[in-house]
Amino acid sequence: MPVSATITVVFIVATLVGLGIASAEQQEVLYVAHQTAASIYYAQLRDYLSSPPSRDVANFLHTQTNASLFRLLENLEPGGTVPGTVVASPSRSHPDYWFHWVRDAALVMNSVVKLFARAMNEGDQETAKHYEALLWRYAELENKHQGDASSSGLSEPKFNVDGSAFTGPWGRPQHDGPSLRAATLASFAKLLIKEDRFAALTINRRDLILDIVWRDLHHVMAIWQSPGFDLWEETFAQHSYTLGAHHAAFWKGAELAAELGDSASYLKFAGAARRVEEATHSFWCKTCPFVQAAREIESGPSKTTQLDVAPVLAALHMNQYGIPDNSNAVLSVTSGPIWLTAIQLASTMKLVFPLNHAAPPGVAPAIGRYPEDTYDGYETSARGNPWFLATNALAELCFEAARKWATSGCIEASPALLTALEGILDGQLISGEAPGAYKGTPLSTAGPVRNSWLICRADQPEQYEWVIGNLTVAGDAYIRRVMQHVPQKESKEAGYGLGSISEQFNRASGMMQGAIELTWSHASLLTASWSRSALALLVEVL
Repeated sequence: MPVSATITVVFIVATLVGLGIASAEQQEVLYVAHQTAASIYYAQLRDYLSSPPSRDVANFLHTQTNASLFRLLENLEPGGTVPGTVVASPSRSHPDYWFHWVRDAALVMNSVVKLFARAMNEGDQETAKHYEALLWRYAELENKHQGDASSSGLSEPKFNVDGSAFTGPWGRPQHDGPSLRAATLASFAKLLIKEDRFAALTINRRDLILDIVWRDLHHVMAIWQSPGFDLWEETFAQHSYTLGAHHAAFWKGAELAAELGDSASYLKFAGAARRVEEATHSFWCKTCPFVQAAREIESGPSKTTQLDVAPVLAALHMNQYGIPDNSNAVLSVTSGPIWLTAIQLASTMKLVFPLNHAAPPGVAPAIGRYPEDTYDGYETSARGNPWFLATNALAELCFEAARKWATSGCIEASPALLTALEGILDGQLISGEAPGAYKGTPLSTAGPVRNSWLICRADQPEQYEWVIGNLTVAGDAYIRRVMQHVPQKESKEAGYGLGSISEQFNRASGMMQGAIELTWSHASLLTASWSRSALALLVEVL
């Protein structure tokens, strides 16, 4: 490998680690993958990434990433809130999102953990100090929340911005909250250990973060098989998303215990993670074919099929927490069940929303929560709309799978994944033909590997590139969809200016609506953008 390419590889590895996309432990494996790659791979994809349609996406993401980061940070501890608060949105009426949701806060603060890691990796001590301070204040507030929770205990879903418990009627308990909180703070603790900062903490600081994590994990150990409300706060049942959150929490807890030399806790949490992962298989409906959102439903809105973007979000969030891929997993960004779910969502949403019926070339279908949705951002008895975080999720899923498969050089494809890959090659993820789309003969396999087939770049370089290329193009098509609906000029109306992102956009007109400047919407844009950047850097040297 030329010296220039080696330098580029080192930069990419550092970037991936800094973004939290690859752990430090994965550096050696990633580096070897780069060294063994030949320059003949991904030539067509590199041409696409330098083409005007791709540059337009990259330019938009560069501008919007900066804007989304600014607005996300504005929603952390805004005026009138106690330190550590993460407001879901500045909107205080119609709808009122001026609350701290445990789930939303944990996911947003996990992005702050990644920003802290990047600042440390870049040697930007001043910025790193700012992010670290935000994380400590978040931890202090969550410690208080754990003690002030109402009848739902640690599964209480949301709190007032003054730090007090919200005691009004609500869909409770929501069991994903404590799991995501534990996963985020375990990730923070692990980063402090990696940077040799944990041992220097005061005893009170060490106890603060560990007590929150262990308290949540032991709570989840006791309730993980119990029903609760879903992430949409509507359905009381068993949920695939919630199990994904539990899996992430137990895995991160096991990793943290291992770092601390606590073998008993490691074995306990690792065993729990395996049991939860096994339970997710019951949500895979082979005849549908997609991963269902809920089972054993006791109450909630009518969902004929249980097709929902929630399982895709579960796979993405587990990936963001660094949960290792498992070829037999259901909730994974490289699993056949998740990819068939994504394809089914794309094809269904094309029909559900009028704005998808005549999408311009290169623009993917807008994605909503689920087809039967009746929440329009203001009322619960209306007609649902596409959500920014759902549409961003499809983009990130494309970029992440492409990055992982481009790195590994082989795809271990189950029958479900092989079917999904054929659909990806056939353009089923997008509406119309996107610029740079790849056409080719169907994939062949190198023979069985247990219950799967092995598809390798070395054996089928052209077809392998078609998979990676189509995923990249499809991811760009979903970003292009988002580009259609965010403001392109300044406005005097709060929440509708350049760089603003609300919760939803109208199913027919495409205009933004619902809660303004939704923090989770901005976080989803950041993670999708980071994934695309990592993929583009990777392809440059493969």
